Amino acid sequence: MKRLFLVLIIFISFPLYAQETTLSHEKHNTFAAGNGFHFKADTSKQASFQKKSPGVALIMSLILPGSGEYYAGSKQYTAWFLASEALLWLGMYANDAYAANLTKEYKSFAALHAGVQTSGKDWQYWTNIGKYDDIYSYNDQRRRQRLFDDVYEENEANYWLWDSYKHRITYDSKRITANEAAARVIYFQAAVALNHLVSAIHAMYRARMHNKNRDSRTSWNLQFDSVPQGYAQYAYRANLTIHF
Repeated sequence: MKRLFLVLIIFISFPLYAQETTLSHEKHNTFAAGNGFHFKADTSKQASFQKKSPGVALIMSLILPGSGEYYAGSKQYTAWFLASEALLWLGMYANDAYAANLTKEYKSFAALHAGVQTSGKDWQYWTNIGKYDDIYSYNDQRRRQRLFDDVYEENEANYWLWDSYKHRITYDSKRITANEAAARVIYFQAAVALNHLVSAIHAMYRARMHNKNRDSRTSWNLQFDSVPQGYAQYAYRANLTIHF
């Protein structure tokens, strides 16, 4: 009511003029009336609050998790997503190294106990030698099944002969373990993709919240001064500041 009363007095009882100036990134609207009365409406927005693009934040975090949050001004979340990304990639490389070591181990085991030449063999060959005691047993089975295209040429390059049934079973177990370890890479890849997606959505949300907070920082400062003519040493001032 006081604000309405002041506005009515100024705009009805006195001649008006408006002047707009800029000071310290703020906008000031001052209305002066006769007899030493002044009314100031001050609208300002914090200079540090700059509008952020949700689309830019989303794309940045899709490329590098956490970067969109940093752009949106939510730097406290940047470390979380970057740390998650780093841990997932480290886990992926560690798992790949582990699987590669297991693969090397079962191939060396086959070379030692079955006389296998390890170079130039595909995954099917490594599977087959774990199911048959020697190349001759394997070829005989394929011929009986009329799978002639699967028959190996019986030469030194394709040869294998296990020195015991136990070693063949041990080899096959090592091969399966190595393959399972290598297959786990898909879980790391899915987790990395999910981290990018979650960070992108979160960054877009934080950018929107930043803009919403920025818009809500508008302030009005209503100032009413009374300076009687001829008595400049006396002044009366009333201030009302509203933030919303």
